[in-house]
Amino acid sequence: MDNPLLLSSSDRHEPADKTEDKLLHGLVCEKFNFDGLPEGIEVTATQYVVGEQYIQAIGRFGIALPKSLMSARTKRQVEYLAGRYCATKSLEQFDQKHGSIGINDDGSPDWPVGFTGSITHSKGLAIAALASGSKVRLLGLDAEQWVSAVRAEKLSRAILLDREESFLHDQSLPLDWFFTLVFSAKESLYKLLRSETGRYFGFHSACITSLDSEKRSFTLMLTESLSSEFSEGYTFHGKYQELSDHIVTLVYLV
Repeated sequence: MDNPLLLSSSDRHEPADKTEDKLLHGLVCEKFNFDGLPEGIEVTATQYVVGEQYIQAIGRFGIALPKSLMSARTKRQVEYLAGRYCATKSLEQFDQKHGSIGINDDGSPDWPVGFTGSITHSKGLAIAALASGSKVRLLGLDAEQWVSAVRAEKLSRAILLDREESFLHDQSLPLDWFFTLVFSAKESLYKLLRSETGRYFGFHSACITSLDSEKRSFTLMLTESLSSEFSEGYTFHGKYQELSDHIVTLVYLV
């Protein structure tokens, strides 16, 4: 992956057959760097291309489609396979070889016992974060393409709370940058809490309360109670990384 945030080729997980057509460069996974993550979190990324050739090639590595996706569009199938491929490679960092990671009835990944994780994909980029449940309780991961200033202005009221608008102006941040970060961070939080709370909640159910551009970290606070444990005021920590065409956020609960 042509990306300075990813490690050098010596850290890549490459298929045995390196003569694969360049169209299938997505079969190379790399470790994805979030500076300052809690110990025990492995993040792996790959690029993918939409096409039947990718689906056929990735099948050699034991990554299979579930029955629920056998008739899905090729794009959805490729996204699923690329994400599961990353997750499988992350598992291998724990010396675990569980084969293909399945899918639950709600569409979430069916993680092996003792592990927690999250998968995201966006426009040719797939990333998986995985951790041992003994060190990290929950993870939520999201990647978003940068939103234009015009679109951010149009959608800001649906995504940003008044206090976030104030934070944006107080810190003199670019609207398009801040909007994309907040959107992604809240998507990551939703993924983290979805199975725990068993309920849907929107973008106004949490707000960004702090942002550290040097450490590339942020905090999110719930603005309403989602369960007896995750009540109004509960705070979560997250990290972000900026790519040329995406922002990637990770929210975690240890």
